[in-house]
Amino acid sequence: MRHNRNISTVAIGWRIGLSMLITLFIVGTIGYLYAAEHLERVQITAYANNQKLDVRSLQNASANDAQNNSGVLEQTQALKAIAGRSVVSKAQVVKSGGVIVLAEDPFIAGQRNKDPDIQAAIDAGEVTEESTEDEASGDDIFKFVSPVLLDGRRDALFVTYNTSISDQRLSDVRLTLILTGLLTLLVGAFIFHLVAGRWLMRDHRFALSRASLDGLTGLANQRSFAVDLGRVTSASERIGDLYSLVMIDIDDFRTVNDEEGRTAGDRMLTEVAEILEKQGLSDVPYRLGDDDFALLMPGSHYDAAVLLAEDLVTKLRQRGIRASIGVSTMRLGVRGEVVEAEAAAALKEARRRGGGNFVHFEELRGEVNVAQPDKIEAVRHLIAEEGLTTAFQPIWNFETRSVMGYEALTRPDPRYGLNGPAEAFDVAEQMGQVHRLDEICVRNAFLTSGGISPDRLLFVNLSPQTLDIDAGDGDWLLETSLVSRRPRGQIVIEVTERFGGRMLPVMKRLQTLKDEGFKIALDDIGTGNSGLEMMGRIDADFIKIDRSIVNGAEKQASARAVLTAMALFAEQTGTFVIAEGIEDAEMLQYVQSLAEPELGIPTVVHGGQGYGLGRPSVEVPLDPVWPLD
Repeated sequence: MRHNRNISTVAIGWRIGLSMLITLFIVGTIGYLYAAEHLERVQITAYANNQKLDVRSLQNASANDAQNNSGVLEQTQALKAIAGRSVVSKAQVVKSGGVIVLAEDPFIAGQRNKDPDIQAAIDAGEVTEESTEDEASGDDIFKFVSPVLLDGRRDALFVTYNTSISDQRLSDVRLTLILTGLLTLLVGAFIFHLVAGRWLMRDHRFALSRASLDGLTGLANQRSFAVDLGRVTSASERIGDLYSLVMIDIDDFRTVNDEEGRTAGDRMLTEVAEILEKQGLSDVPYRLGDDDFALLMPGSHYDAAVLLAEDLVTKLRQRGIRASIGVSTMRLGVRGEVVEAEAAAALKEARRRGGGNFVHFEELRGEVNVAQPDKIEAVRHLIAEEGLTTAFQPIWNFETRSVMGYEALTRPDPRYGLNGPAEAFDVAEQMGQVHRLDEICVRNAFLTSGGISPDRLLFVNLSPQTLDIDAGDGDWLLETSLVSRRPRGQIVIEVTERFGGRMLPVMKRLQTLKDEGFKIALDDIGTGNSGLEMMGRIDADFIKIDRSIVNGAEKQASARAVLTAMALFAEQTGTFVIAEGIEDAEMLQYVQSLAEPELGIPTVVHGGQGYGLGRPSVEVPLDPVWPLD
């Protein structure tokens, strides 16, 4: 019993002690917060008076500079005097757009200060006086932004003060609370330690490390790459030096994964990582995802990048690995996103040439258009905000004169400033975001297709690049199709033949979709270089012939040959042929008259779509009427 009593006594003692500590802590905190708030108001008032005097000083200096024709000499001296105070952290004069004109550090002049209060001061003459937190250091500061008239224009004086004076005054208040605060700190630290604080901090550090590294190869990941690319670009701009970016894609990765298993694929990825890690000491390798890698080469110009790419191709080949490599070298004044897009375009060209080689973007300059930063930013926002609308265009069966289905045409919202879906996908391809954009478009099409009768087909477009990526694992389409509540047999996956990607993975993915119950449509047949191969290898349900082929069939032998091939193929396989771009009754009559009587084919084209047969519309009519009688 004595032992139990001792336990109870200790427990009660702890509870009483803890209650006292909590009470003292609450009372001390309230008193401290009240004193801190009061001292903060006093300090802000004092600094605000300084700010008014500083504005007058700068304006007087500007007037003297104008009178003496001395540039900004006196303004610079006045700003240096402001920045020279021991309590001032930053002192800058900023013009419209956030561009720093004068600063305590001359090296940051010309950079941008993105504080929104600056533009408010310039546009509306608003004055900001507040206690806030410095975004860079996280320290508490006093921030003051005031309009200032310099050289005939309204700029903003941006000044931040450290809290040294208020901290000193608060220390006097803390003297009366120090014992309670110290005791609380010690007890809190002890309790935190008992509750496994060491393990928590260790796990936190581990989690941060894992967030920036690829789990398989140990290389920095896509997140780190985006941060480092921006940092390297800024550093190169400041010192006037260039850097190169190398992007690598393993040509045989999916084949190895499929035929030899994921273990062999993982081994190939780690071998590539080992090779990249053994490059120059200043070069930083990344795994961007799947079989995509990158190498940042600070201080490397064109020649060094080319030599490295040649060396990489050789070393990879010695390991039995074929890879396509795209290289781009920064030019002063060009943002990192453009460098990345150029390297991606060079990589695409290396793949188009058959892989196992490298291409520097300088070989393509003038032939390949790389998206500008504003377009890249627009597509980035488009994807993040899913700012798309979907319209549905009818596809008619000529024999029954009825709508057999609708093609979902997803378009970017005009506020993004993009010239239609083609530009959005071109830019997304350069950003490596085609798959993500396709997912958004397809999901949006499914979600908004509720007005289409269940007995009619829904045509949705997928880019060949997405099908290539999905060749190994593409369950997302099956899951997404469920939201349409439409049987797979009523969903048509439409893919164009106009692409320069890898044919075999695309063919494999299309066949898988066919086996899963989806219907397949081959689009733009006759305009690319792979239509006949796709037709021969995929049991397509529909072939859509580009309007240029239909229009040229009467006078151009090549166009007529394409139509003849389509007719023979359709006759043998039962494929439904659709003509695109039917604009009026005359074109419709011509398309319906196309035949190959010598081959025993009375009708070449079985259906069609175009503005003459119905424009794309968000609202789908319940009972559409044949429009061209």
